Amino acid sequence: MSTIEEVRKAFKEQLAGIAELDQALAAERKKIKVMAFKAGGGLKPSEIARCKEIAATRLELIEAQKVLALGTIDALEIADDVDDLLKEIGFINDQLEDDLKKLKTIEAYAEKVASFAASAEKLAQKLVELAAKLP
Repeated sequence: MSTIEEVRKAFKEQLAGIAELDQALAAERKKIKVMAFKAGGGLKPSEIARCKEIAATRLELIEAQKVLALGTIDALEIADDVDDLLKEIGFINDQLEDDLKKLKTIEAYAEKVASFAASAEKLAQKLVELAAKLP
């Protein structure tokens, strides 16, 4: 298996190759049109045919990019780093679950303390009321 970085590098290299070919085709198409313009006429049938071939090839390059992207996604799904990341995420989730349990316990104690404080306040009020009634 490969790492995410290796998959990324391979993807960028292949994508750069596709882009380079696309740019070369675009330049060829532009050259054909410029030469025809400079010659003062329209495109010859052979030039029109070549421009159509170039357009079709460029469409195929777009499809190749899609296939490359899908292949890269597949490669990323089985990359060594992904397994490591998933294990780390699982470990973090376990820690978060433990932390949540602790927080719920703390919350329960806090509710009991708040209830006790409310009861103590009521008792203190009653004591003040009783003390006020004393001679």
